[in-house]
Amino acid sequence: MTNEFQRLKWIWAGLPSFTLADLAIDAERLSQILSWWRSDPAKPARLHIVGWVDRISVLSEAITADPSSLSLSSPLQALPPDLPGVHRISLDEACVTLTLFVGERIAAVTQLRGHVDAVWTEKRLVCDAGAIQSLLKRNRLERDPWLAERHPPAVKSAKGQEKTVIIVGGGLAGMTIARALASSGWQVTVLDGDGVTEPSLHSGHHSAAITPQISTDDDHRARLSRAGLLSALSQWRDVPASIANWCGSIQLERLEGGRVVDLQDQAKTLGFDLGWVRYVDRDEASVLAGSPVNRGGLYFSMSCQVQPNQLVAWLADIDGIAIVKKQVGRIARAGDVWQTYEQSCDRLLASATKIILANSTQSKGLLAQSNLLAERARLQGLHALGGEISLIPLSAVDGGPSMIIGGDGYVLPAKDGLCVSGATYIHAPQRVETTHAGRHRNLDRAADLLGLPLLGQSLAADELAGWAGLRAVLPGRFPAIGPLNEVPGLWVATGFASRGLTWSSLAADLILAAFEGQPIPLENDLLKEVNPN
Repeated sequence: MTNEFQRLKWIWAGLPSFTLADLAIDAERLSQILSWWRSDPAKPARLHIVGWVDRISVLSEAITADPSSLSLSSPLQALPPDLPGVHRISLDEACVTLTLFVGERIAAVTQLRGHVDAVWTEKRLVCDAGAIQSLLKRNRLERDPWLAERHPPAVKSAKGQEKTVIIVGGGLAGMTIARALASSGWQVTVLDGDGVTEPSLHSGHHSAAITPQISTDDDHRARLSRAGLLSALSQWRDVPASIANWCGSIQLERLEGGRVVDLQDQAKTLGFDLGWVRYVDRDEASVLAGSPVNRGGLYFSMSCQVQPNQLVAWLADIDGIAIVKKQVGRIARAGDVWQTYEQSCDRLLASATKIILANSTQSKGLLAQSNLLAERARLQGLHALGGEISLIPLSAVDGGPSMIIGGDGYVLPAKDGLCVSGATYIHAPQRVETTHAGRHRNLDRAADLLGLPLLGQSLAADELAGWAGLRAVLPGRFPAIGPLNEVPGLWVATGFASRGLTWSSLAADLILAAFEGQPIPLENDLLKEVNPN
């Protein structure tokens, strides 16, 4: 391999970053690449290695050989669970990133989008741009610019700052993306008329949850859900447990209705890592939940209960983010920069080389007001869906569960003496408010999930506190994440529906990778599902 090392030394010398796609990666070769990079004084500051493997475990020896180099990819374990999909592993204080496509290789090799500087086949290292393009095409792997926007270091804003971006919207989506970009040296301006760290933003949204979704055929929705949760596992490794509690969840079997699924058979058919999901019977489910339940279900160890207000504040607490409490009325492109104008007086608020609309249902109106909403864009179908949660006193549910209980709705572990039960769905809501019907529906859900048939008799639904909000929903329920209308520098992240925590984390990873010219950590067929165009 000496010749390959000499060629790599020559081609990557002094570069800020370098991406190597290895079509035949194994533990020995990964160890050799890492050794070369670590010993080369002229190495690139950041090394991205893309590989295709049947299982992550085949590389575990090379990845964990030097424990001091590991930047844990999750708060729970050094390696992500051995699951199909795309996994990111950080080494050497995040200077080395492994992007691993796990699954059947011939199918997986077609799923990469992103910039590649060199390709290593079984026998040779290919560095010439034309040869790389030809090789990638033969492997049905395209250099696709849709999400491979390599940011030229020379591009600066009018103030001389490199890598500038405006994010419209300071909720969970906007701030998750903002923190990811700021952590990588971007100067981020967040514009939100309601403020970001204001107590009113998610006031009353007592608790929320992020849980996986599965299907017997591991469909696109299940795969996207898994990708988003794994993104959150990585991004939230430093979040205090008081804000993000990785308590696990149990999805109980449905005993009646139109969506009855044999969950035990489903888990067996999928054959996933038991550390990710396994079937538990009623007795084990009750022990795990710390509360009696009347049926078994699927146990997910990597589910999380989140305090939305505190998470938004934590996300905002980092250098590189400037928060402006102003409502944006329109946006416009002027030369190489994007400009935002205040709604009330059309005053210029901020300028940057890129702009991301992460302002939920308001993104559609802002694009229309700015004459940027294409007639056939997915965002034409963006609409609001109302819903509410109810807060049930701990004493009424025998202490409540110790983990998230789901099925028809959900119940969350107690926080400050209250368990959240939810959530309702209201089409075309006239007002955002809690309702008599919503409180009763949530109380019935809690009674069913916790096996407490008399709960409604011991507790008056109309005395329950609660919170109501709006979801931004697109037809098909897939989010919209990506560049819009092929207009340079204009991106959206919206339509997150009931999975705001999941899609926010996924959006942050996708957008950061695109802005930094990194391989995109999601399969090509799933990127098509979230394409806003």
